[in-house]
Amino acid sequence: MRSYQVKTLLAVALMLASVITNYSHVQAASLAPSDYARNNIYYYSELLEEACSGTPEWGENESDSNLVKIFKFILSRGASPKVAAAVVGNIYQESKGDPLLRQGGTRVTDPSKVGRYKDGSLFENKPGQSSVGDAWGLAQWDPGNAVLYWQKRAGISGNITLLNTQLELIWWQLKNYAPTSKRNVLAEMEAASSVDAATDIMVRRFFGAGKPMLKTRQQKANEALTWLESDPSVAESFEKAAATCTANSAINAAIATGGLTEAQAKALVMNYGENKGGDSRRHAGADSWSRCGGNGANCVTFSRFFLNKFTSTKIKDGEATGNGDSVVSYLSKKGVKTGSEPRVGAIFSWAGGEYGHTGVVLGIHDGKVIVGQASCTDGNNGFKGRGTGDRKTGRGAAFVLSGDPKTGRPWYKPGGASGVTFAYPEVNMQAIQQYLGGGA
Repeated sequence: MRSYQVKTLLAVALMLASVITNYSHVQAASLAPSDYARNNIYYYSELLEEACSGTPEWGENESDSNLVKIFKFILSRGASPKVAAAVVGNIYQESKGDPLLRQGGTRVTDPSKVGRYKDGSLFENKPGQSSVGDAWGLAQWDPGNAVLYWQKRAGISGNITLLNTQLELIWWQLKNYAPTSKRNVLAEMEAASSVDAATDIMVRRFFGAGKPMLKTRQQKANEALTWLESDPSVAESFEKAAATCTANSAINAAIATGGLTEAQAKALVMNYGENKGGDSRRHAGADSWSRCGGNGANCVTFSRFFLNKFTSTKIKDGEATGNGDSVVSYLSKKGVKTGSEPRVGAIFSWAGGEYGHTGVVLGIHDGKVIVGQASCTDGNNGFKGRGTGDRKTGRGAAFVLSGDPKTGRPWYKPGGASGVTFAYPEVNMQAIQQYLGGGA
C-alpha cells in the first residue's frame, strides 16, 4: 500500500478516535495538532498498552532482517515511528540485532553463564551491584545474566534467547524500569522533538552508555524511518497495528463521553503518586503533601491536587479546606455548585469516623462510577509512589475504586452510599488528556 494511502487511512481513524462530546459540567476537547508525534497523524499514549498488549500480528516476514523486525514490533505496540526508529538505532549499536551476542563478539545461548560476579553470584539488582563489562543480548544487558532477573521481574515467559522474547522485555523496560532503573523512558522518548532527540534519550536514560557512539545510533535511526516510506511490508504492518489498537481500545489518548475509563483513571493516580518533577506536590500544596507520612497519600491532598491542576477552582497552599468530610462544604462556600448526584469531575465528601473522606469522580460508564482517591491510613503505613492504581496490590500514594454507587464501594465508604455529597467544579478535560499522554 502506498504511503499516502496509509497516512490518509490513519488520519481518518485517528480523527474518529478523537471525537469527544460534552458530558455534564465537563469541558471536552480533542487532541491538538501539536500533540501528534509526526505530521499531525501519528499519536502515542502509554494507555494503549492494554489494547496492544499480548502478541499482536506485527507483519514479521522470514526475509526481514532482525532490525526490520524490531522496527515493526515497536510500531505494533502503539509507539510512534520516531520511537521505533530510535530503538532500532540503539540496538544496532549495541548488538547489530543479534539476540545471542556476547560482548567481545562471540555468541552464547545460555545467559546465566555470562557476567557472573567474582563470587559466582548472579545479578539481583541489589545495592552495590554494577556492570562487569560482560554484556549479552539485543540490549547488551550487563552483566549478561541480568536479563534473567529483568525477565522474571517483568513476568515475561518464553525462551529468552529468542528475538521476540527479548523485544517483549525491552518494551516492558521502556514502559517501566530501564536497565538503569530509570522509569518510563518511553514517555520521555515520545515527548522528544525529533528522532535524533529520542535516540539520545534512549542511550542516556535506558542504556546509560559510557561510550554512546551517538552519531552512529542516530544515523541508523534515521535510516529506519525511511523504511516506513520505502518498504511496503513495514507501512502495511504499521497501518494494521495502528488500526487494531485504535479500534479495539477503550483506552486511548481521547477521553470519551463519561470521562476516564478505569485504566485511564489508574494512570492518572499513578502519575500523581510518581510526583514527577515535583508536579503533584506543587499543585496539592507543600503543606498538604506532607500530611500522613508525606508523599501525597492523603485524601484531601489528592482532591486539592485535582482541583488546582485540572479545574478553574484554585486553592492556595496553607488555605484550609478542612478534613475529608468538609471539602464539599468548603467548595460550596467558594461558589462551586453542589448536589447529591455523581458526575464526571465531581469532588465528593462523606462524614464518618474521625475525619470522613474525599475524592474525585473520574468516570461513569454503564452505571459504574470510577473514583480516584488517597487515604491517610495508607500514608501512615508507608504507601507512596506510583503503585499500580490498585490499593490492594499497588501500595501507591493514590488508588482507584469502581462499582455501582448504590453499594457505596466506589467512595471507600463503609455501610453504603448514603450521605455522599458532591461539588461540581468546572473541569478542563484537555488538561487531563495531556496529563495522561505523559505531559505534566
